[in-house]
Amino acid sequence: MAGKSTTNRASDNSLQRRRAERRANRGGNSVADWGTADPARVVELISVVTVAGGLCSFGYTRDGGTYTVTVILDGDKSTDYCRATENIDTFLGDLVEDFRDVG
Repeated sequence: MAGKSTTNRASDNSLQRRRAERRANRGGNSVADWGTADPARVVELISVVTVAGGLCSFGYTRDGGTYTVTVILDGDKSTDYCRATENIDTFLGDLVEDFRDVG
């Protein structure tokens, strides 16, 4: 078992290193962090999407350099992306406006 744990740690370290390299190669070394988003904007988006009868989820791309917001509405799924170098609060505000008209 100890060998497997060591292998997993080595894999995790290798994965993190590759992700950092990909971010650096794109010219941005920023990491997306939902903790930096205005909580009121996040709640507002949840509110307008659910009032419209939808579901929204929040995440990151595999390399951690981009925020993702996935919305399922009337059986259709769409994912919007915001790079960590962009303003996440402006991005959320734009999504809120898009869904305000739907509800």
